[in-house]
Amino acid sequence: MARRLAILMFCASFMTGCGESTRPALAQPDLESPETIVRWLESHRQSADRAFAQGFLPHAHESVKQRNWGAAAKGFGGSALYYPAPQVLRCYALTALHDIGPVRTRTGETFKETTDLARALRLLDSAAAADAVLIELSPADKSTLQQDRTCLQAYLGGKLDATDAARCTPIAAYRSTDR
Repeated sequence: MARRLAILMFCASFMTGCGESTRPALAQPDLESPETIVRWLESHRQSADRAFAQGFLPHAHESVKQRNWGAAAKGFGGSALYYPAPQVLRCYALTALHDIGPVRTRTGETFKETTDLARALRLLDSAAAADAVLIELSPADKSTLQQDRTCLQAYLGGKLDATDAARCTPIAAYRSTDR
């Protein structure tokens, strides 16, 4: 019951704020455009409501712990709309892959793998672009992000064998049966 109440309050907070919101926000397709991310961050770095964006993250992280990938992706994606931090964009890409990959396998839509992984690569490119502006990632996180981008680029370009593809974090997330 408490969970339903929390979800209802969360949804109501969005409904009452629709049309009245003065928070600068991106549109969903903007998250896949590194150029748009850079322009938005340069224009809204001071006016962005980071606290509002961070409000999505506890639920997203809790959803990851529960392996509720759809809810986690929605949380990270919602946060990124209001403040596209590099780590949030990376988490959004990976949780979305965890969510959609098993669905594609179950429904026989594995032919959409290239499209799904290309979308994830665009999100990871946006994460790198965001970090170029914000400089928030630690050297280790920056290296991990670059490894994810590099292996996805190689896989999508047909230059990654099956063994290396299995070690690529985004591909492993997509092919995971962890639902």
